[in-house]
Amino acid sequence: MRLWTQLFLGFAVVFVLMTINAAVMYTGTNHLVAARDRELSLSRSIASARSLQTTMMQLRSADRGFLLSAQEEFLEPFVEARAAFSQRIESLKKAVLGNSTQIKRLEDVESSVNGWIETTVLPRMEARRKAAKQEAGLEAVLGALTTGNTGKIRFKDAYKQIETFVESQRATRRQQAEENRRLATRHVWSVILGTVVAVLFGTGIMLFTTRTVYKHVGGEPATIAQVAEEIGKGDFEVQFDGEGRAGTGIRSAMEIMLSSLKQNALESSPTSTDFAVGLVISTT
Repeated sequence: MRLWTQLFLGFAVVFVLMTINAAVMYTGTNHLVAARDRELSLSRSIASARSLQTTMMQLRSADRGFLLSAQEEFLEPFVEARAAFSQRIESLKKAVLGNSTQIKRLEDVESSVNGWIETTVLPRMEARRKAAKQEAGLEAVLGALTTGNTGKIRFKDAYKQIETFVESQRATRRQQAEENRRLATRHVWSVILGTVVAVLFGTGIMLFTTRTVYKHVGGEPATIAQVAEEIGKGDFEVQFDGEGRAGTGIRSAMEIMLSSLKQNALESSPTSTDFAVGLVISTT
């Protein structure tokens, strides 16, 4: 296999491992965020349910205020609270969309409160208006106040239904919190394991690549470059470091080249006898 191919494959494996580890981290983080959002949504739904109970109490207080005073200005808080109740219960339904049990509870609450208003509050308000116009005494006023015991039962049932709704949401939130902790633990360990695997593979590939390159080069590149420079200057007596070790790759080829150059230099250099004969001839 060519050196370039080996280097490319080594870096490609490291890149793939890093990509997989990053994908695992990204996916796990998204799951954690989504799980955390579900837990926060449960907390918000509990707060909204409590706010719904507060609105119901405002409805009852506004109703009682009108019955006691027969003043029409007390109807404004009642109208506002009724509109707020409808808006908040619809928002709460959307918050638990997909949970048919909780939606059914909210529908029962809505039905009970609306039934209380239609069968108790509004008839009682009308009776109080009539009593006020007739300037009725205390007995008539008390009669108006005590009208519609069935509606009161509906109101209390609706309040209890919200309590049941809240307890169910709390139980689900506890389960979600526990699941979040398990998910976070798995995420941490997956990141640690992925990092360890990537480091081990990366280290192994680094060592393999270094060994392969060293094998192809045959030694330290700086040393081989220095030897090549000395050979280029005509110094055939230059020595490689580590004479006891067999060279490989480029170093081995340079050692063969250096040996050949030495041999050629010896064969082409004049002997002492040839030099003497040449000297005699030249003097004569």
